[in-house]
Amino acid sequence: MDTVAHQRLLNTVLGLTMVLFGLCFFMGAGYVYLHPPEPIGEARLIEGDIRTCQNTLIQLGHEVHRQGNELRVERVSSTFDNAERMLADASLGISACSLPIVRFCMGAGCTLRGVSFALSTQVSATNSRK
Repeated sequence: MDTVAHQRLLNTVLGLTMVLFGLCFFMGAGYVYLHPPEPIGEARLIEGDIRTCQNTLIQLGHEVHRQGNELRVERVSSTFDNAERMLADASLGISACSLPIVRFCMGAGCTLRGVSFALSTQVSATNSRK
């Protein structure tokens, strides 16, 4: 058998094999896309440790009120001169609480002149710290 004809046959067979594998992988990707796995479910929520959070926020000069599943935190400033300090205190309080932020507003565009934010008291059972 001629070397050129043999090489041509080999290239044709390998090319067809690659096309078939490509089609199989493409169909497999389509199947996975059209039939995604079922979701595992939502994480169970538990009550976070809010007592120390409230104490920390109060020590930083904020007013703290609990309403439903939220801690609503406010700090009013009539002159709003020390905005950087207010933002630093709010950031420190939020990071110390380790609770999810629901809302945050600061400045003249807020209903309250100053800083206000809300933290969720519900945390995921898998992410809670003991």
